[in-house]
Formats: sequence, structure tokens, C-alpha cells
Amino acid sequence: MVVKLNRPDIRYEVESLTRMLLGESPVTVVLPGETPPRDDDHITVTVSEQPDGCLCRVVTHFDGKTAEGTQSTTPDRTDCEQAVCRLIYDQLTTLLGHTLPWGMLTGVRPVKLVRQMAETGMTEALIEQKLLDYGVSPERVRLSLETWQNQRDIISALSPEKISLYVSIPFCPSRCSYCSFVSHSIERAADMLEQYLPLLLRELRLTARLIKEAGLSVVSVYIGGGTPTTLSAPQMELLLQEICKDFDLSACGEFTVEAGRPDTITREKLMVLAKNGVNRISINPQTLNDTVLETIGRRHTTADFMSAWRLSGEFSFARNVDLIAGLPGDDYASFCRTLDEIIALHPENITVHTLTVKHASTLKEQGPQRRTAMEMVEYSRSTLEQAGYLPYYLYRQKGTVEALENVGYTLPGLACKYNVYIMDDGHTIISAGAGGVTKLVPQGPQRITRSFNYKYPYEYINRFQTMLERKAALPLGHLNDTEQTERS
Repeated sequence: MVVKLNRPDIRYEVESLTRMLLGESPVTVVLPGETPPRDDDHITVTVSEQPDGCLCRVVTHFDGKTAEGTQSTTPDRTDCEQAVCRLIYDQLTTLLGHTLPWGMLTGVRPVKLVRQMAETGMTEALIEQKLLDYGVSPERVRLSLETWQNQRDIISALSPEKISLYVSIPFCPSRCSYCSFVSHSIERAADMLEQYLPLLLRELRLTARLIKEAGLSVVSVYIGGGTPTTLSAPQMELLLQEICKDFDLSACGEFTVEAGRPDTITREKLMVLAKNGVNRISINPQTLNDTVLETIGRRHTTADFMSAWRLSGEFSFARNVDLIAGLPGDDYASFCRTLDEIIALHPENITVHTLTVKHASTLKEQGPQRRTAMEMVEYSRSTLEQAGYLPYYLYRQKGTVEALENVGYTLPGLACKYNVYIMDDGHTIISAGAGGVTKLVPQGPQRITRSFNYKYPYEYINRFQTMLERKAALPLGHLNDTEQTERS
């Protein structure tokens, strides 16, 4: 599909929406002055200035059929963008014969939109109608509202001086076929890990000093990756002792480590976690179908997961479990069996992801494959609700099968708060390690500040001093500075 667009400033939303509607079909956006490739399927978007606003015209040619329409808007860019997206959505859904579960919404945080509307004083009924106007399905409207209701108390308990710490361990036992995270197979990167860990400890020491000087309070710690339990028990002990020594964790109610791969979990590592204050872990089988596990490049089996689960049960960790709907080789019956078996284990949290095929993943390189995940997602929703689980965080990703979503479910009162924090732009998260993103959320009307560590471990190692200098320059003091807020 070729999209001819004469308004470059609305390109992102137009392209994102078109890609979502067409799934795995390629989309090329052509701006004024560029030569369009030959394609019988094309959309022409023309925005014309009028005396009192803009006139948006969209003509869609697809599969030998044509649809067209116009809409007048104010001169405001957002109004123009929404009008064009509405025309494209209505025309393409008519020509394709299907809608999207999230309608015109292209953002990754639909619950954030619900929060923003709620905070302007909109009633639940008005929010519901607004989402329906965007083409969101009634089921997703209800899911959004329920998720917001279940995370509202977690968010309202925050204040600007309360922050979270994220620590990145970008190494895994092996690379999954669907993965595009900045992680390295430990088989190929063992030497790099030996260089990486001492530098990470240095960054943590600097980070702790900056947090203390700014008068900030750490309320949650999350060690992610990658697979942090790729570290040996002595390496994990070194990391955790550094965190406990450097940071004041007296206000930290949640300390999470992604144990991720069941084949990386040992009693020795769990003992190290427990004695250093970790109170929550993730054990992520993704599926309990061994054939599917082999297909996606996971080196553990269902038996390995069950063994790790029993072993972790000897400790007092809260436990998160991740599953993926739509994995290659999986089918509806297999997915349902997996979910039913996981629910029977009574984990505190269960997150159901929908397969996302990223550009950098092996699965993407293997070419487009048709999969159906909607029934799996719907089964998980109804079954988890019946089992007493509540949706508490939700996000979307580009390239997700059938434009679906990822949803975290919790037993009442046992939500992993960091998962809410990372999906909401109302909380500061300070990151350490390769690929880490620091997000500073100040008081008052200042804009959110983001600072990116070097993405790949080799960059982090080779440019470490530059990264430290950038971190030292972060304006942490403004997070808890009332006078600065009043001057803004």
C-alpha cells in the first residue's frame, strides 16, 4: 500500500494506523516531491487550507475497490490528524471487511488516555462514549476502564519525591525467535558480562549518590533484562549487595527480579535473592507446550518450569508469570491448557502478552506467517476473571498480532506496582545499565525528561565515562523542588 500525503506533520499517526489495519502488508508513505512506487493499492490524503479551517479529503483504492470522503476541521493539527485518521479508518475497514479491537487508537498506553480524561473531570459514561467514538470495541472499552480503576490507588499514592530504580542485565541463555530486546546470548557474551558487571556497579554507586543528594525516596526496585538470573549466584550476590549498600531502601516495598527463564533458576540463586531483600520474581514459561517452546528457541521444558516453580515455592516471593498468545505452532486448545495449568498454580500475577513480531527478531526474518490470537486473548480474559484475577496494567506494541494488547492480571491487593509505574507517565524511574531509560517526572507543568543509556552492552562498556557524565548532569534536584515548580 502506498500512502500519498501532502501534510508531513501528521505522517506518524497516518502511517501507524494504516500499518495496523493492513497487518503484515508493507506500507510506503510518499510526501510532496517524492516519487511514489507503482502500486494498485494506494491512499491519497489531501489537506487543503480553507478560510475557516481545513478540508481533509481521503481517497482509498484497495483490491480493485474505491472509497472516498471529506471532512472539514479547525486549523488545529490534532483536529486535522484525527479527521484524516477517521476517514482512513472508515474507508479501509469497509474495504477490508474488518475493524480493529482498539479502533483508531495507535498509542501504546490506552489506559493513560483514560486517566487523562478522568483527571479533566469526565465521567465514566463520557469516557466510554469517547472511546467508542474512536472505534474502540465495547470489550476493550470495558477493559480500559477496569484497568484504570484497579491501578488508580497505586498511582494516587505516588508523589514526586518517590521514585523507582530499574537495573538492566541485558543477557539471556539464548535468544528467542520473537525477541528484539537488546540482549545477548550468554554463550557468546560471557566475556562481555565480566566487563559489564563492574561498570554497572559503578553506575549504581553514582546513581545512589545523586538520588540521596536530591532527597528522593526509592519505593520500588526492578532488575530486568534480558534474564537477570543469567548471572551466577556470586555475581547476583555482588549486584544485590551493592544495591542494598548504596541505596536507602527503607521505603522500598517492592523489590523484583526477573527470573524469567526457568532453566536459569537454582536454589542457590533463590537463596541469594531472598537474603538480599528481593520479595517478587518472575518465572516466564510463555507456554507449557514443549513443541512450541522448541520452535521459539526456548531451551527449557514444561518440566523445567514446574521444577523451578516448586523450588521457588520454598521461599516467600510473590510470583509473576508471563504467557504469550499467538506463538507459532501453538493453537487454541494448547493455549487454553497452558492458561488453566498456570491458574491452578495460583501465581500472584499473570500477564498475557500477544505475540509481537519485531523487525529485529528471527521470526520477522523468517517472513510473514498468519496466526490467530483473538480467541486465546478472549479466553484468557474470561477465565482469569472467573478465577478472581483483575486487570491492572495494559499496553500495546507495534506489530502485535491482530493489533491486540498485553494485559497484566493480579489477585486482589497483590499487583506488581512497578508494572503500573512503567506504563504511566506520572512516576520517575531512574535506570542503570545498557538500554536503560531514565524518566524524570517533575512537579508542576515541566515536561517529562528522558535520558537514554547506551543501547548495546558493548557501547555501554566502550563509552562508559561519557554515559556517567550524562547521568551526573540529570536535573534530579528539580523533582522535589517546590520553588522551581512555582517559577515554572
